[in-house]
Amino acid sequence: MNLTLKDIEDVQRQIDELKRQIDELKTQIDEPKTQIEDKIKDLKQDKWKLPEYEDGSKWIASTFSIAIEGDSLGYTKAGRRRATEALAERCAKMSKERDLLEAYRDYLEPEYVEPDWGDSNMRKYFIYIHKGKYAIGYNYCSRDLGKVYGSKETMEKICEALNNGSISL
Repeated sequence: MNLTLKDIEDVQRQIDELKRQIDELKTQIDEPKTQIEDKIKDLKQDKWKLPEYEDGSKWIASTFSIAIEGDSLGYTKAGRRRATEALAERCAKMSKERDLLEAYRDYLEPEYVEPDWGDSNMRKYFIYIHKGKYAIGYNYCSRDLGKVYGSKETMEKICEALNNGSISL
């Protein structure tokens, strides 16, 4: 087989075109990857900061630390006293998780209003853990104690951020 200069030039043009197409495909792959990395960076930096409050705002006093001695009547009345250190630690962890969930919900949904628990046609969304992953659940008319409720969109955002590690409880 005899190759002419024209044949070689044609092959080179085809190679150049394939290289151009490969570069274009690389760009198409890198753009979404960069966008996803930027979104994750945003979630880790700004969007998931707990809100800072101005002077005069209301606050909940609790460090979630365990005090073995020196309990006050206030802690007992607030349900923060337990018979053993192990029970107190478990309850403190659960309280902290719930308070953080509520803080994230209030941050994303500052105008949140408790749903009408008598409306059995309205879904009430919450987050739960299933097989080590956070998931969205809902019910229609029962209000489970200890659950934090919010709109579907807010609970989905929180759930996604918990599962991808952008936030933690």
